[in-house]
Amino acid sequence: MNTYDIVLNDKSYSVQIKDLSDDTAKVEVNGKAYTVNINGIKKEKAAVSHTPKHSSANAGSAPAAAAPAAAAPSGGGGSGSLNAPIPGSIMEIFVKEGDEVKAGQPVLKMEAMKMENEIKASSAGKIARIAVQVGDSVSQGQELLVIG
Repeated sequence: MNTYDIVLNDKSYSVQIKDLSDDTAKVEVNGKAYTVNINGIKKEKAAVSHTPKHSSANAGSAPAAAAPAAAAPSGGGGSGSLNAPIPGSIMEIFVKEGDEVKAGQPVLKMEAMKMENEIKASSAGKIARIAVQVGDSVSQGQELLVIG
C-alpha cells in the first residue's frame, strides 16, 4: 500500500488508499478513514487526473485525495485512446484488434496496487490498435489501446 504525503492549502496530509472501485475509494487521511466518491475523470496532458468528492457524511471534513479509477481517453494516442490510470501490469486482454466494443464494456484487466482492475471502453467503436500484451508493466498515462 502506498502512502502519499500531500500539501493542500499549505497544510500537510498523509494519505493512504485502502480500497478502490470504479466509483468509490476508501482512504485514510492523517489516520482518519474516509469514503470518497469518484464522480468523474478530468483530462490532463498525457496522464489521467481524478477529481473525487467526499460522501455527504464526510463533506468538508478532509482534503480531497486522488484516487485512481478506470482509464479514460486522454491525449497522446488517437482520439479514442485508453491510457493506464495508474502503474500496473496487464493480466488479461478481453478484445482483439478489429473487435467492435460498446462504451463501458470491459476491454482488459490490469493489476495495480495488489488489486485487479477492469479497464472499460470509454466509447463505442472498433478496436483500432492494442498497444500492450499480457504481462506488460505499464506506467500511469501509458496508452493501452485505441478505439477508432
